[in-house]
Amino acid sequence: GFGVVMQKILTGLFRQYPGKYEVFQVGINYNGDAFDEFAVTGGPSNGRYRQWPAMQFGSTSHHMYGQQKFLQVLRSLQVDIDVVFLFEDPFWVGGPVLGTNPPQAFITEIRKILHQRGMAHVPIVTYFPIDGKPKKRWIDLIATADFPITYLNFGAEACKAITPSIAPKLQVIPHGIDIKEFYPITKAEQRTFRRVMFGDEFVDKFMFLNVNRNQLRKLIPSTLTAFKQFQVLTNNAGFIYLNMKPVDVGWDLFETCKALELVVGRDVLFPPNFNEKKGITLDELNKIFNCADLYVSTAVGGGWELSVTQAFATKLPVLLPANTSHVELCGPQNPEERRGVLFKSGDILSHTMIFPGDNEVVRPLPNLEDMVDSMVFLYKNKDAREKMAENAYKWVISELQWEKAVVPLFDRVLSEAKEVKVTKQDMHRAAAEAQQGELKRYVAK
Repeated sequence: GFGVVMQKILTGLFRQYPGKYEVFQVGINYNGDAFDEFAVTGGPSNGRYRQWPAMQFGSTSHHMYGQQKFLQVLRSLQVDIDVVFLFEDPFWVGGPVLGTNPPQAFITEIRKILHQRGMAHVPIVTYFPIDGKPKKRWIDLIATADFPITYLNFGAEACKAITPSIAPKLQVIPHGIDIKEFYPITKAEQRTFRRVMFGDEFVDKFMFLNVNRNQLRKLIPSTLTAFKQFQVLTNNAGFIYLNMKPVDVGWDLFETCKALELVVGRDVLFPPNFNEKKGITLDELNKIFNCADLYVSTAVGGGWELSVTQAFATKLPVLLPANTSHVELCGPQNPEERRGVLFKSGDILSHTMIFPGDNEVVRPLPNLEDMVDSMVFLYKNKDAREKMAENAYKWVISELQWEKAVVPLFDRVLSEAKEVKVTKQDMHRAAAEAQQGELKRYVAK
């Protein structure tokens, strides 16, 4: 997700504002594999670009978050820096530098290096998700940035509730959608692709789709549990396609299916030989969204969830848990306005959980009974599915196109940041000159 968003921001800046930007990027969770620089930047003729793999630091290659590498590059980069742009989770931006003892705050270390290099006036821009209640110490540090930005009003309100001092400068900039990559195709094309992709026996079945990584926060076994009950209630009317790696950092989904008495290849389908870093082609993913009947998720939190707005752009109806970003993305829940249907999540005390290794965030669990009721309702009500899909499609087309709506917001912020740098430089220079003048007058006296 971070990689896709950063690619769209950089590509947009290079293409829409040629010659304006020179970018030096430390690629988080990147180990140095070959990549297509032209695809990432929009072409070297439209700006200068260089990337370092954050996972390579010294003799080791396991610093996945890349804080040490970032600081190393910041110390050694022989250019006049205008803006430092940080794009990662709040525990990374507002947390300690991994490997430091005693722990040193990341933003504080950045400021220290800038000061040592005579660049104390360089502003810091942070763009970060909020997928639950963040820790106060994270937001307190993020509030020291010059331009803190989050994705949605939900995230902004969560930050302001625990660190009110961030309110005057906190901004909201959404993620976008590329309508050249995600768009509706014809019904005939949908049937043809479904037949080729899945086989004749799946062409007329009701297709559920979940596009997420098989990781703890997405809670994929809950999706399968709800789907199992749907099959019981509808006499096996559907199948579900999980666009993810079956055995990953989350669960062994083959074994999960066995436990739920779901048959892989009949009830549940996975992409063959799936690579979680590369995924499938954008063309294939667009067609998969198009040929599904309902997108479902049981995620216990999300800062945005790119697959949701990708579903919107292909006119695929969505069913999501009523938590975090999902509520804002789906909009008001009356049938005339909603962009997606929400089912209950974290609605009672026993539907909450604090997971190990998840920064002690209280997570709202999905109410699977309510989810199954909504699955059956939407299965039976094609008009309801089409109405909300049309609402969602109109919304992303008018509000969320990367190049028309979103990239110009980043250009505005970065331009403002450059002006802040120039203003601070001028003030620093004027103060130094005034101090020097006072010293000369004192010596003369």
